[in-house]
Amino acid sequence: MKLLASDYDGTLRRNGVIREKDLLAIRRFREAGNLFGVVTGRCYDMIRNEFTHYGLELDFLICNNGSTIFDLEGNCLMQINLEQELALDVLHYLEKEPDLLFGACDGKHYFNETKGNFGTPLFPQPVGHVLSTKDDVLKKNEITAFFYRGSDYHATLRIGEEIRREFGDALGYHPNGSAMDLSPSGVNKANTLHLLAKTHRDVEITTIGDHMNDIDMVREFNGFAIADGRDELKEVAKEVVEDIAEAIDRLMKKEE
Repeated sequence: MKLLASDYDGTLRRNGVIREKDLLAIRRFREAGNLFGVVTGRCYDMIRNEFTHYGLELDFLICNNGSTIFDLEGNCLMQINLEQELALDVLHYLEKEPDLLFGACDGKHYFNETKGNFGTPLFPQPVGHVLSTKDDVLKKNEITAFFYRGSDYHATLRIGEEIRREFGDALGYHPNGSAMDLSPSGVNKANTLHLLAKTHRDVEITTIGDHMNDIDMVREFNGFAIADGRDELKEVAKEVVEDIAEAIDRLMKKEE
């Protein structure tokens, strides 16, 4: 049995949509007795309804770059939170930054807000995302991730450098397209997949991604890189493919 863990934005979701050829390949892969799941930087409420919209069935869902794992019914199987004092410090830091979109996730729900002249949406054409209020997310005192985006890519990187100088190794830093995700220290996609592997001992795990926050899981699980993804990722990947469908074709040919 094989397990394919896929990044979402830029890998499974390309140019704002999940393509039919990838959906059909995933269905064929699972019908052959294999497992398929998504490993994303997004929060649960940002993404779950997209799977319903596309009729995509998953065997697992990992969110916030590894801070949370969900089962098929949306039950949280694992959650790693930022220390509360640290979370409040990060929140106050982001609140002071001008021209910014930022938000936080409590494991399942999230809020975001914009400041200054920032006007770019977090994701183009989101499907069924469920936005919570800032007060509702913060009242649980359980923050699994922050995310932010500057007015442009260079602003995002600049703010990230400033946050790193302020908080150092207390946070995990995950460049994700034009956004930056901030997690508890030590959290990444690969480490959470290693935890999942402990309950799937007889399964061969493979990964696929396109961006910097996929490097650990692609390197450690001999994964695929998307051809139009980051060069840094392609350097550590075992193979470069055009899309999910091609990766699944290659995996299933090895079973023949």
